[in-house]
Amino acid sequence: MKKEFNFSVYLMYTKTIFLSKLVYKFDYVLGLLNTCIQLFIACLIWQTLYGGNASVEGISLPMVITTIVIGQGLSNAYFINDQAVSKLIKDGSISFTLLKPVSFRLQLLAEALGEITFRILSNFLPAVIIFSLATDVLPPAGVLPFLLFLISISLGFGVLWMLSSIVQFLSFWVMNVWSLSTIKNVLITVLSGAVIPIWFLPEKIASFVSYTPFGAIYFIPTRLYLGDIPPAEAGIYFTQQLLWIIAMLGISHLLWSMGKQRIVVQGG
Repeated sequence: MKKEFNFSVYLMYTKTIFLSKLVYKFDYVLGLLNTCIQLFIACLIWQTLYGGNASVEGISLPMVITTIVIGQGLSNAYFINDQAVSKLIKDGSISFTLLKPVSFRLQLLAEALGEITFRILSNFLPAVIIFSLATDVLPPAGVLPFLLFLISISLGFGVLWMLSSIVQFLSFWVMNVWSLSTIKNVLITVLSGAVIPIWFLPEKIASFVSYTPFGAIYFIPTRLYLGDIPPAEAGIYFTQQLLWIIAMLGISHLLWSMGKQRIVVQGG
């Protein structure tokens, strides 16, 4: 069946998920508290490691704090359910889902955007404001770096979404993608710069990260925010992010096309 694109339909999916999150106000409070606790612990650890030094290897403590707040804050906001496709395959509802006159992949993306929009407004932005008042979070290097930062975090989400879609579509071959999802999340946590800024990774590991998509998720946007990447060079890094998105989109599309041909419904 040919799937016709109707923007209003996918916007409805986004809006529905967003509004459903507004119902559970206690979840919002817990989510914000969880993010603030994580950021507080991370900032405290880095303050201890700096031991009163103004900078280490040319990187000031406020630069590190800002990197951690942006990286971990976005990490909590960018929620993607890697188990979504696996669940549909296991209960058998994937067959009915594929009969809908909408693109299943775009539906997944629209629903994820609804959740992420809610988390950014209710979790990420309040946490950044709180830590900007309480710690040495730096303002953007300027108006242009901030605009470039906004573009880059959108591309960073695209990289993250493509990674997740590859894991999700492997559900057609793997009974339980939980282990794959865990490995992916650990690699992102360690190599994306959200917990340990890539500036401080050993040279060989930092070089390895430059050949992976992980640094393109959080670290490139943060460097643009701080002005560590000159605006004139932003196009190079945007191209890098786009190439990762395109490459992984090709892999994701291949897995999806092959997976649909060999659906094995279990249970249900």
